[in-house]
Formats: sequence, C-alpha cells, structure tokens
Amino acid sequence: MKNPYLAVVFGSLIGLALAAGPATRQTPATEAMRARETLGWRVVVAAPIDRITASGPMNVEVNVKDLDYRVSDAQTAAAVRRLRSAGVTALVYKIGSIPADQSVFEFARKLGVETIVTEPPEGAEWNLIEQLADRYGVNVAIRGGDPKNLLASCERRSKRVGVCGDLELWVRLGIQPVEAVRLLKDRLLVVRVGDADMAGLEELIREVYRSDLKPLWVFENDFARGSAFFDKVIIPIATYHREFGSRTAGIHRLAGPTEEEHKLIEKAIPVSAPAVPRKRRRLLVVDLSVGKLGHPSIPYANIAVDLMGKKTGAYEATFSSDASLLAPDRISQFDAVYLNNAAGNIFDTPALQEGFRRFIAEGGGLIANHAVTVLSPEWAEFGEILGGRGASHRMTDEKVMIKVDDPASPLNAVFGGKEFEYTDEIFRFQPPYSRDKVHVLLSVDVAKTDMNQGRCYGNCVREDGDYPISWIHSYGKGRVYYTCLGHNPHTFWDPRILRQFLAAIQYAMGDLEAQSASGAAGK
Repeated sequence: MKNPYLAVVFGSLIGLALAAGPATRQTPATEAMRARETLGWRVVVAAPIDRITASGPMNVEVNVKDLDYRVSDAQTAAAVRRLRSAGVTALVYKIGSIPADQSVFEFARKLGVETIVTEPPEGAEWNLIEQLADRYGVNVAIRGGDPKNLLASCERRSKRVGVCGDLELWVRLGIQPVEAVRLLKDRLLVVRVGDADMAGLEELIREVYRSDLKPLWVFENDFARGSAFFDKVIIPIATYHREFGSRTAGIHRLAGPTEEEHKLIEKAIPVSAPAVPRKRRRLLVVDLSVGKLGHPSIPYANIAVDLMGKKTGAYEATFSSDASLLAPDRISQFDAVYLNNAAGNIFDTPALQEGFRRFIAEGGGLIANHAVTVLSPEWAEFGEILGGRGASHRMTDEKVMIKVDDPASPLNAVFGGKEFEYTDEIFRFQPPYSRDKVHVLLSVDVAKTDMNQGRCYGNCVREDGDYPISWIHSYGKGRVYYTCLGHNPHTFWDPRILRQFLAAIQYAMGDLEAQSASGAAGK
C-alpha cells in the first residue's frame, strides 16, 4: 500500500495560504476568503499530521508516513486532538488502494474525514465499498485513468461514490478538462491540481462554476502559488455572482404541490390557534429569491401559511414576490413579516434596511426560515435582527435527533417535551449566533445523531457542539422567530412543525407570550 496522506482545511471555513518559508502562515486576503465563501468552495492542502500545529504545517507536499488507518485507538485519538487543537478540519484521506472492509471507514469517520481518495477497487470489492460509504457517511473518490472509465464504474452507484479529477493526468492524456467536467458533473467530488500555471486550470475553474459544482480543490505541489492563482481566478467570478444576485430578481420555482400533496397540507393544518388574537392581525409573507433559485418548498409554505390563517382566524396573510411591500411607508400596515426562504440581496438600499430595522425594533414581528440566514449578506445588522448567520450544511436528507431545549415554551407545546427524529437540510450557524443572544427552542441531540453524514458544504463542525434548529429572541420591542427547517416540501405537511409555525406567528405578532430571554438553559 502506498503512503497515505491527509488533506486538511485550516480556519473556520476554507483554508490558509503558506508562504515559501517553513512554519510561516499567511492569512488569506479578505477578498479571497469572501470569494470562496460566496462560491462555497474549499481549498485543501496535503500535510503530515505530526507537523500540524496552530501555526500551520511546516511543509507542503509531504506524504504522511505515520497516519495509517491500522493505528491503535489511542493513536487515532491523539491525531484527532492534534487536529482540533490546531483548528484543522480533515477533509480528504488519500490511500493507494482501499481495502474492502470497514476499518478504513471507521478511521476516516473518527478523524471527521469527508472523502477518501483511492485507486479503483477490484470488481468484486465495489459493492461492499459502496455499502460502507453509505453506512459511514464517507465519500469515496476514485482517481487515475480516463474520466469516461471512472464514470462508468461509479455512475450507477451511491452518490457517495464519485471521481477525483486529476488535471495533470488529464493534460498528459490529452483530455480536455472542460469536457471532463461536463461529463462527470456531480460525480466530480475532488479536483487534484498539480501546478498553478498548468494549462487549462483557469478554464477548468470556470467550467466548475458554470456547472454549479462544489468539489474539494487539492493543491499538492506548491500550495502557496496554487491557492494564490485559484483566488485570482475566482474573485471576479464571485464578484459577478454577487452582482448578478443583487440586480436580478428572476424567481425560478419548481412546480407547486400535486393534488395529493395539497391534501396532505390541508390535513396537517391545526384546528385552532394557541392564542386568541388581541385584534385583527395582518401578516406579510415575502418569498423573493433575488438572483437565486427559489427553494422547492416555497409554494408549499405559502399554501400552509395561508390555510392556517384562514382556518384558525389567527391572521390574514398577504403574499408578495417582490420587496415593494417592505418599503418603510408600506410595511407599517402589517403586524409581522414572514420571510419564506427569502434569499439574495433583498434589502439593497439604506432606506429599506433602516425601515425594516425600525419596523422590528419598534414592535413588529419577524418569522423566518431556512435560507434567510444568508439573505442580504452585506447588511451586517440583519444578522443581529435574525439572531444568526451562515448556511453550512450536509445533504438535504440529513437525519437528526431533535431535542426540545425549552419544554415549557408554548411554541414547543406540540412536542410534549419528547425528542423526535427529523430529516431535512440542517444548517450550522456562524456569528452572531450565540445562546447568550437568543433563546433556543430546538436543537440537534449530537449524542444521538451521526454528525458526519454525507458531503459537507461549508464548515459543518462547531467546536462547542451546539447545533440549534429554532430559536426566538427580542430585538428592541420586536419579536423574532427563526428555524432552519423548510428546505424540503414535506416540512409543510408535518402537523408538528405547522403547529410550531402557527405558535411562532402568534408569538411574533404579540398574541402569544413566551420566554425569550437568552441563555444556555437547554445545553
């Protein structure tokens, strides 16, 4: 077996740059960091685990000779401690040939590895390796050879099995990198890059962007030059991406519910509201997705919210797919605003931003779900209003055990204090989220959840182990509710979630009293 190596990512999300001298760490420019975050791309460096420190590895392109999946549990635990103390996330484990047993998968999961890069398995071993990849939630990327052959080997298998693209090899074989990307599509899990000035690298990067792919980028030879060139190429791409999002309102939705799904939503609607409205209430529902594809669940949520208001009499809903009703002179007619998976730069003027801030601070309500944590990213204060930012996540079908952090809250009454299993795209949040600022209602029970399921998009590990699902808090005189649930349409025919949504709307409007003081009571 060839010497394996560990490829790692440094920092909270995507990496570091190494200067030419040993043991020197160079913080990436803010613009480059922002570009990688915008595109959701991560850059990886190969490094020896015994030389990883808080200041970064001393060398690049060093095969790890002491990192073997057959080491003892104590050695594995020591490796994990070293990674964590250095603030390092292990993303790739490269091995010559993968054994058809669970040992290497157990090792990878203990390290938090997302993808194993290996040579093509023997024919009879394929099925077992595929089963192990699914069982352990670890991807397998096959490297070497013609991409057509690699794709033929894995395209009918689990989505956890894909290809490690090798630009250096493609160039040597006379394979056009752009055509290889178009062929492999979402089976391209990793891209290995040799030299920064390699022919075809810039066009390869652009084609990956055009194809909306998010592979791991591994620079093995000269990480400093490679990552610098990578950032030089992606900064204008990310700038275009942001500017397009700020000026293009086109909402692209999947078709709404089928007749059968509509019946499921109707059946799940609560019979009555948890509180009697103090007056006639008006709710503004905004589902604008600026420059982005609208989530498929948007029309389902609209139907559920409309039916809940009509059936219970708790409120009257008005729906808008643009930002005009958020203008300061129009928003005041509503008691609360529900941002239904809204995304993009909606609050794109100082007047809109200040008007919305004042609306909440002076007593208006806000209900928001899922994608809203990345809405108007240039407006820092919106994170304080909402209570958190960021949308790092694993797959859209991540299965988690959800615990009830505050069983006494009327917003949690439907759960009866009992944990429950749920499947959705579960976010990991960044600042300003903190239990010192918001009152957490529901969160992931880490002890009862496999936290390493499938691919990771962004930074999927919080050092404090805190993964909230929903929270409430006060902003000035206003009341705010947020939940990360709602990527998938099935959320809106789940009776439990709809009952919390209804309670949240009444809380935000001021009809339902609930403890919103911050703190870590649920931890």
